[in-house]
Amino acid sequence: MIPTLQTSSILADLLKSKKVSIRQAACRLLTLLGLSLASTVALAASYSFSGAVGGTNYPTCIDWGSWSLNGNIATCSSSINLLSGDSIVPNSNLTIVANGGIILQGSNTVGSSSVTVSLQTTYGNISISGTSTIYGNVSTSSGKITMTNTTVNGNVSSSTGNITMTNTTVNGTVTTNGTISLSGGSVAGNVPGGNGITSTNGTVFGGSVSSTNGSISFSGGSVAGNVSGSNGVTSTNGTVFGGTISAISGSISLSGGSVAGNVSSSCCSITTNSTNLGNGATSSSNTVKITGGTIAGTISSSGGSGIILSNVIMTSGSISTTNVPIVISNSSIGTSSAVNITSNNTITISGSTITGNVTGGNWSGALSINSSSTIYGVCTSDSNSNSSPPNYPHCVSPGVAASSFSAIDEAYGTSSTVQSYLTGHIYTKLAGIAFKLNVAAIDNQQIVNTYAAGGNKNVTIKLVNNSDGTCILDSSAANYCNAVCTAKTAVASQTLTFTSSNSGQMQSASFTVNSAYRNLAVVMSDGVATACSTDAFSVRPQKFTLSTTAALNPATDKLAAGEDFALTADPGVTIGYNGTPAVNTASVVDHVMPTPNAVQSALAWNDPTLQNVAASSGFPQAVGGSVSNNFQYNDVGTITFNADAVTDTAYTGIDQSSNDCIPGSTSNTASSGKFGCTVGSPAMGPLGRFYPHHFAVNASFAPGCAGGFTYMDNDALGLVLNVTAQSKADATVTRYVSPASAAVPVATLDVELRNGANATNLLSRLSQPSVPVRSWTLGVYTAGNTYRFDARNATPQVMDGAYDSLKIRATITDATDSVKITTFNGASVIAVASIDSPTTKVRFGRLWLGNAYGSELLNLPVPLKIEYYADTTSGWQPNALDTCTPIANSNFRFSFPPGTTNHLAACNTAITVTGNAPDYTLILAKPGNTGWSDLTLNLGTAAIGNVCTAVGIAGGADVPADMPWLQFDWKGTGMGNPTARATFGIYKGNSKLIYIRELY
Repeated sequence: MIPTLQTSSILADLLKSKKVSIRQAACRLLTLLGLSLASTVALAASYSFSGAVGGTNYPTCIDWGSWSLNGNIATCSSSINLLSGDSIVPNSNLTIVANGGIILQGSNTVGSSSVTVSLQTTYGNISISGTSTIYGNVSTSSGKITMTNTTVNGNVSSSTGNITMTNTTVNGTVTTNGTISLSGGSVAGNVPGGNGITSTNGTVFGGSVSSTNGSISFSGGSVAGNVSGSNGVTSTNGTVFGGTISAISGSISLSGGSVAGNVSSSCCSITTNSTNLGNGATSSSNTVKITGGTIAGTISSSGGSGIILSNVIMTSGSISTTNVPIVISNSSIGTSSAVNITSNNTITISGSTITGNVTGGNWSGALSINSSSTIYGVCTSDSNSNSSPPNYPHCVSPGVAASSFSAIDEAYGTSSTVQSYLTGHIYTKLAGIAFKLNVAAIDNQQIVNTYAAGGNKNVTIKLVNNSDGTCILDSSAANYCNAVCTAKTAVASQTLTFTSSNSGQMQSASFTVNSAYRNLAVVMSDGVATACSTDAFSVRPQKFTLSTTAALNPATDKLAAGEDFALTADPGVTIGYNGTPAVNTASVVDHVMPTPNAVQSALAWNDPTLQNVAASSGFPQAVGGSVSNNFQYNDVGTITFNADAVTDTAYTGIDQSSNDCIPGSTSNTASSGKFGCTVGSPAMGPLGRFYPHHFAVNASFAPGCAGGFTYMDNDALGLVLNVTAQSKADATVTRYVSPASAAVPVATLDVELRNGANATNLLSRLSQPSVPVRSWTLGVYTAGNTYRFDARNATPQVMDGAYDSLKIRATITDATDSVKITTFNGASVIAVASIDSPTTKVRFGRLWLGNAYGSELLNLPVPLKIEYYADTTSGWQPNALDTCTPIANSNFRFSFPPGTTNHLAACNTAITVTGNAPDYTLILAKPGNTGWSDLTLNLGTAAIGNVCTAVGIAGGADVPADMPWLQFDWKGTGMGNPTARATFGIYKGNSKLIYIRELY
């Protein structure tokens, strides 16, 4: 460890030199001490360039330099050095000029995403290392720029200095008149360099790359734009080029990778090895040598050794030289379309297959074709010749005939393989939408590449209706593409003219079929050979357009639920459609928002004149075009047919079995060439408003007593009251609900309880439970229950009646639609707004006991009456209708009041009840002693005393009869039980006799 005194001395010497700041001096001292600046976080600084110029918010302008500020340009007369972790974050955009150079030691941030800070030097270098980020431009006039692991959100430029970047990302351009050296990383913009550009480790270029003097070298990576190298271009390790490559004064050498554009050199050679070329290669005065790869476009040369192709697959284009030879070995030329090879010099072909014409110099022997090569085209050494000289045996005679033809879908592409033509399909098409077919001339299971090499050939293509199945499309069948099929009238046709450049396959012009067909086949013929497509296809309607005979616009039109309305499904074609549209009721929804319900079974269809309406479809089978049927909506409100509520899933069956359309889809947008298999429909609606066709009322009473009446205060008055909104088919319209809405303006319902012709509404007398509020629930109002007609329980209590013609009256006021009641208790009635139920009887009742007296030696009858209050004139009357009030011995309480003359002891007598209501007989057994007993018939709900089950036998507590509706206010103190006194053998009182004598 350095002693403290020595440490202080070192620090003092550094500061005395005035070449470093305090922080920098401390940093150097920490280095001497073996400490890491990264571990001394407190030393990191952030400079805002605010306050006094050159103050603490400015980094040190070292080497006796000083700061000056002019607008948004801060200038250090010497250099600046940011230590690791330092940052520059001013409040506004800034350019920092350090004439002597700029060093960023690592992990520095300059600027921000909202404030740009550009770094600039005059003669000094710029060095940035570590993971630093610059939000601005980096530039120097004559110095060099070096960056490592840096991100620059701006441009990087030097007037004359070199630029070196390693794993650096530049979101702008990189420009210099010196050299540019990049290793990894990326540049988003263009990269123009003066004295050459070198790229290694897979640098990614987002723009163009050019050099005005030096060469350009790539190793891996990619270039999106064009490449222009004055002194040549070199590429290794599979660089991918998205544009062109050109060189003015140097050669081009490519290894691996691919080039989308043309490769050209004005002076020098072009050499590629396993590089795919998308648009040819041209050298104005030197050799073009291509080894391996797949190429297309024009390959040309006018100097050097000419064109040398080896192990190449060339799909299309041309090959030509001027005054120099062409050498092709082990290659396949013209795999997609014919490639003509032309030179006024020699052409040497070995181990190759060429599709196209080969024309060499105009002397014998200008062409050299070995026995392992085949040329499908015209071979000649005379540019004026149009025939194959006999000394070129490996050139196949042009114009090979086709023995068959094949048509496949355009989705296979314009350059298809023979396998696609042998097994390919034609996908479902849409009526009125143009489509094309790919057609190939076939012979011996191969595409005849030279089909029109000797001259144009016309092939007629016609689409025929194969719905009858007469066109046999299996080429192995005996009656394949028979005469009946080929003689069919064309649905559509056109003639294709094949030329030699088509190489035996071409795409048709557009077909547009405006009708619908379940099954179309393709017939092709050139007058010699005739063939059918191996696959049939359907042309389906694009969609069903739905309409009704009436607009059913909610603002103007309405229709009673269940009434017929016509629904038409128009396929958009007038010819050919014979499918059966089906209604998906789950996609037909009501007016409820925001989540409408599917109408499901509420939507029905019926037309007895149409016998071929499938139960599940809703429509009959179409005959050529539109199809209609009568529908009914057995509910209220509005309905909307959502998208694809009406579909035909079966029409394209010929394509569904071969996966030539998208199952379950109604899409009219092709996906990989395929449309949906199903014909769908756009949305329609809302339709309506629909309202109830009529109301049905069920109203009746079930009296509490079998005699045909109910006692007041007895909750046994059975009421049946149901008012139902119904469709024409008597279906309940369940969407008829309260409260009312614009879609469902419900009627007002009034319920009254009347007696005969009396207009007084007695409904408030019903309780246990209360009569429900008059509102609609799922199309129904119901008040059916067992009720109590209040008298004793009324407030105030009443005693009235009798109500022997009591009835329920239901009144419907439908101001919007004038709907009436047409069904009552299951039977049809003339339409009315109000209707009464059959009547019942409700009576105020009581049970009366009378006093009785007689001999103690005889059984004593006790009077009992079941009465009802008839009216104020007739008062109480026997209730002969009461056949249901039960009275038992055990309901009577006995009391034997003490007294000197009462010689009856407890239970010296007992009661016997015989008979049935209303004709009960009450008998007290003879006691043998004189005296009396008080009887109480307990009509309440709780025991009130003891009973006597037999003479001399007490039976415990009485059993309550629980019939409070028969209690009466006997004493003027409130409702109570009936009581009576039975007297045995005691003088009954003054009978106005003077003398009586009994003789025995």
